[in-house]
Amino acid sequence: MHTLPQTTVKSAVRDEVTGKVRVELVVSGEDQTVEVDTVLVAIGRDCSPAALGLAEVGVDFNERSGKIVGREGEKERTNVDNIYAVGDILEGVPELMPVAARAGKFLAHRLAARKAGDESAEMVERLSMDYEMIPTTVFSPTEYSFVGLSEAEAI
Repeated sequence: MHTLPQTTVKSAVRDEVTGKVRVELVVSGEDQTVEVDTVLVAIGRDCSPAALGLAEVGVDFNERSGKIVGREGEKERTNVDNIYAVGDILEGVPELMPVAARAGKFLAHRLAARKAGDESAEMVERLSMDYEMIPTTVFSPTEYSFVGLSEAEAI
């Protein structure tokens, strides 16, 4: 497998005889053409709290990664009491849509229970996303899944 980050695809045409895909690309500003069996495109997302003006209201974020730093114990809560964040924009959170959706649901339940003064609020407060053991699958010609620590983390 070969990855080409920072690449713009200009065209992709499958050869009906060979089944190969001829892809015209711009890689780091240079035109290239490759012939491949499979094309996997990952468009990614750009989390940019700086562009939202969060620094101006005092939200802490990691200058290097550009991601918001959440609080210990309540990851989705920023250092500014009434500003919350979920998903890919948080430092140290897996960049997976289902994880963000689940974290958002938990956060909504916690905030609603707090506002309502719900007697079950104590139980609801325990609803928070556990970011430690999230199963992940990579769908590619060689599919694989994993959960838990990487080999490097385990060592």
